[in-house]
Amino acid sequence: MSSTADLKTQNWSMDLNNPGKVLTDIDSVNQCIYTILTTIPGTDPYNPLFGCDLYRYTDQPVNIATPNMIREIGIAIAKFEPRVVVNKIDVKLNVSQATFSIYWTSTFGKSVTVVPVTTL
Repeated sequence: MSSTADLKTQNWSMDLNNPGKVLTDIDSVNQCIYTILTTIPGTDPYNPLFGCDLYRYTDQPVNIATPNMIREIGIAIAKFEPRVVVNKIDVKLNVSQATFSIYWTSTFGKSVTVVPVTTL
């Protein structure tokens, strides 16, 4: 999609990686979920509650951090992204990072997709 004049849907957002471009439908939702999960609450001065508390658990043991991070992801997406319902969250762990795959269904009729988010 090249500009807002070309939009044929109400599910869109500005492409954060390509100024002047827009994302629609699933791409827009994926970008919004990624933004939610990578924003630390308190860092947005206009909405200090926006974001996800994943970083509270980065120094915790894996058996404590993993379920808490999954819970925080579910809460944050439910709170800030009304266009989706989270179906499942998978975690892949290695020595230095955790990758969360979020499987969701859209409320505007699109199929399930995955947003991989990697934390340090």
